[in-house]
Amino acid sequence: MTKRPKFYDVGGIKVEIGPPVSTDGGLVVVARQVRGSAWFKGLVGSLRTAVAGFEGQRFGFVGEEKLSRTLLALICGFAMGYRSGKEIADVIEADKLWRKVLGSRVPQIDLSRLVCVLAEVGVDPLRVALLASASEGIPALHLDGDSSLLELHGKQEGGAFNGHYKEFGYHAGWILEASGRLAALWLNEGNAHTAQGQAEKLAWMLAQGVRIGSYRGDAGMPSAGLMSGLEGMGATYAMRLRSNSRLDEASQAICPELPKVGGAVAFSEFQHAVKSWGTERRIVVKFQVPETKDGAAALFAEAFYFVTNRDDAPAKVVEHYLNRGEAERRFGDFLSAFEPTFRHAEMAKNEVWAQLLALGHNTLVDLRNKVDGGEELKPRPSLKPIKGEGGWSALATTFTMGRVKPSLARFRAFALKLANTALEHSRSQWFRLHPQHIRPAWVGALIAG
Repeated sequence: MTKRPKFYDVGGIKVEIGPPVSTDGGLVVVARQVRGSAWFKGLVGSLRTAVAGFEGQRFGFVGEEKLSRTLLALICGFAMGYRSGKEIADVIEADKLWRKVLGSRVPQIDLSRLVCVLAEVGVDPLRVALLASASEGIPALHLDGDSSLLELHGKQEGGAFNGHYKEFGYHAGWILEASGRLAALWLNEGNAHTAQGQAEKLAWMLAQGVRIGSYRGDAGMPSAGLMSGLEGMGATYAMRLRSNSRLDEASQAICPELPKVGGAVAFSEFQHAVKSWGTERRIVVKFQVPETKDGAAALFAEAFYFVTNRDDAPAKVVEHYLNRGEAERRFGDFLSAFEPTFRHAEMAKNEVWAQLLALGHNTLVDLRNKVDGGEELKPRPSLKPIKGEGGWSALATTFTMGRVKPSLARFRAFALKLANTALEHSRSQWFRLHPQHIRPAWVGALIAG
């Protein structure tokens, strides 16, 4: 006999009290994306081998089923917006959909134990999996490298006060691929130099068999090792150089007579050598007349320097470099969507945490690429000729219609945080997804994909 639902009248609204309704309906497509990826299958295999050779406590993670289920719970939990092992374990316990997708309950103790085991033997396989997830389907990687401070609120190993950011935390290095995927994320001590690990990470990527097409870096990145390594790979690069007296002296000799118009720019180049470089390299310089506080043009032009092995015209080199702002925005999107917190005292465990967060991020990026965010007006810096001034240009902003992608947080809210209902029949059981937001078409695109 079927039990009839019980309804209550609440202010004229009929309310049914029934089985719990999950709001994580999008979990089904997240788990499918992870399970179907080559990097996840390779990761499970390499981790099983590593765990089997571990002489410490292995907690049953040599078995493929337990290892795969627990690893999947962590990556999917981060992708769905949960920030700790406890939050992930709690939602698995409370939500029937999670248990259905994973195949079983995953208690918090198993999540914690897996992080402990991975801190011993799993960091390298996780890094390889992250690189594989970033390079999947891409013949040559086009990379942007930088560093950001990740705040800490405790006595974690490696945490330190950073004088530039005026905060305590890890000074994490990161390399982002042009697709928006993270190719590498690593934790440096809080007071480490901004370029720490960049050259080594690029050499490691090459050793993993990937091809690097280009690299952009900020002013702290240029070093003899990094540039020589990129040149040896056959990759192009463009990086800012901090101004100094030698660069300023060399640029003054080629500085043109710019019109006194705020924003007027000109470009040139020269060869320059630093003792540590061991050879001369091409320096592109952008001269720009700044505006003073009262809106008038300044008397002297500022000079900005870029070291590069690209053969584009100087203006094109600068334009290429300035587009790296998109990478900074994307990493900010990662920070906003995942709000990384590191709760372990040991740096190795926090390193595992960072790799799992990055894998969750790449999963979201791949899913987001399946939806259509529409078009909107987008600002674009451009050069506008100054009439009657010998062809000099001024920086201007134009607006053009361009394709847009939702932020990761918005994508998660509108395409993954979906109500679902458990439906049972005498012969089957299934879940009904309810796209309750303004972008139901996104859900269809994910299911079809």
